Amino acid sequence: MRISISHVSEYTYDGPSAVTVQALRLHPAPANGQSVISWTVEAPGYDKAATYTDAFVNRVDLVAAPGDMNVVRIAAWGGGETTDEGGVPGWTGKSVEPGAFLRREGDTA
Repeated sequence: MRISISHVSEYTYDGPSAVTVQALRLHPAPANGQSVISWTVEAPGYDKAATYTDAFVNRVDLVAAPGDMNVVRIAAWGGGETTDEGGVPGWTGKSVEPGAFLRREGDTA
């Protein structure tokens, strides 16, 4: 089945801020039963984004919008194709970094 997805977030501030920093996790990843045909993200400062992969294997784009804006609008859209996997996606070939499970938290310290 072909699908299309559209997402918009809009942040309104009382006045211009010095800078607005956002960590965007807006890119779908190909996986068993899911392929990405096209994908676009628009955000102020996106052309200069620092991109990395987080501990859960998500693509993260770190963007900084210029400080002369009262409204920051972030949009993502595109399409893909899915196949019926019977509700069982199977092995994705990706794994979470072990350090994500070894870090100390308040309840585990």
